[in-house]
Formats: sequence, structure tokens, C-alpha cells
Amino acid sequence: MGYTHGLGDAQERIALEWDAQNDWVYEVKIKCPKCQKTEFVEKEEWEDVDCDEYGVETEFTCWCEDCEHEFTYLHYEDMS
Repeated sequence: MGYTHGLGDAQERIALEWDAQNDWVYEVKIKCPKCQKTEFVEKEEWEDVDCDEYGVETEFTCWCEDCEHEFTYLHYEDMS
């Protein structure tokens, strides 16, 4: 596949926009309910499940690399 001039720039712009919108996700520390560690928990996907005038509740699907436990975590981000 050949290089298409400008495609890399568009992809980089989209990636920067995504990071700007979702940067808060990296700051959320989630503790594994099985082994109680936070440093090995990976956030695989997330979606907003509830929202009101005070904040947003987000459900994370997580995977602990240390004990190989998969779980969901609800996080409430207070916007007030």
C-alpha cells in the first residue's frame, strides 16, 4: 500500500482530538476487586451510562493484568 500524502496528518488530528476529549480517563485510578491493586488495571472500554445536571456516570470494562480478573467499574464524574 502506498503512502497517501496528508492521511497521516488527518489521523494525527483525530488522535489529538480523541486525547483531548478522553484524557480524564487516564487519571481515573481503579482498584481490582480481586487483588486490590491499581497499577495493573487496564481500561479496555467505557461508555456513559447516566448523566444529570451534576455529573456523568461512566461504566468501565477493566482487566487486571496481575490476577487476570475481568470486571466492570462504575465511576461518577462530578461536574458541579
